[in-house]
Amino acid sequence: MAYSADQHTHSEFSMDSQNRIEYMCEKAIAMGLDELVITDHLDLNSNEMIASLEPAFDAQSAFHAMCHYRDIYKDRLKLTLGIELGQAHDCPDKAKKVLETFGYDQVIGSVHNLRGMPDFYLMAFYKITGRQCQIFLAQYFKELEEIVDLGYFDTLAHLTYPLRYFKEGGHTLSLDPHMLTIRRIFKKLIEKGKALEVNTSGYRKDLGSPLPDLALLRVYYEMGGRLITVGSDAHCIEDIGCDVQRVYSELRQIGFTHIASFTERKIELKEI
Repeated sequence: MAYSADQHTHSEFSMDSQNRIEYMCEKAIAMGLDELVITDHLDLNSNEMIASLEPAFDAQSAFHAMCHYRDIYKDRLKLTLGIELGQAHDCPDKAKKVLETFGYDQVIGSVHNLRGMPDFYLMAFYKITGRQCQIFLAQYFKELEEIVDLGYFDTLAHLTYPLRYFKEGGHTLSLDPHMLTIRRIFKKLIEKGKALEVNTSGYRKDLGSPLPDLALLRVYYEMGGRLITVGSDAHCIEDIGCDVQRVYSELRQIGFTHIASFTERKIELKEI
């Protein structure tokens, strides 16, 4: 039987979500998911002003809560202990310490903001030009490659994250100027045995595609990439599992047959 999982979700321990874990589990079960991965935000920033824009993440309470509900739902759902580790390249020592402290099953690596700048979702891109957006995008991919080089993750999240907010600012950008960097990122992921996340939120953000889009996923596949995770990036109960089956269908059309599922950061391939 085909496997079904939402591998990127946020609970009340993320500053931008109010989801209670038990309700998330009940929604996942009602949808027929085999696995739910909770990946609350731990964003690291060396710039104190940028770090102060978001409340501190209570990693210990979040981890204990996940363990509690994993035991409660163990006979009905695989609840995977996850974390979304943002900007690890900016604070590598802090990133290493948290990963050594907690026994996460799956670690998502992401970049939400450039060094010394706020999260893309806080920026008013309608005030700047498309050319300036391209400059931001070039720096974003450069820092994303630093994340890959550091390697403190299992799956690389929403490769084209800034496009969400460029679109809201009225900009639709070509990725052609960045393809050499993107291909280099894909090559390093493949060599390091890391997964690439397909984030379904692009459909909810009116991008008309997941993040990354299907064209980039074909490039990844043609380069030999096979390790994939799929997540809704749900911040509300209603979005859990959203468009996951749609993305599975699109992945199968490209040639993918499995997703990477993690237990104690060890990969198990699950047929979709």
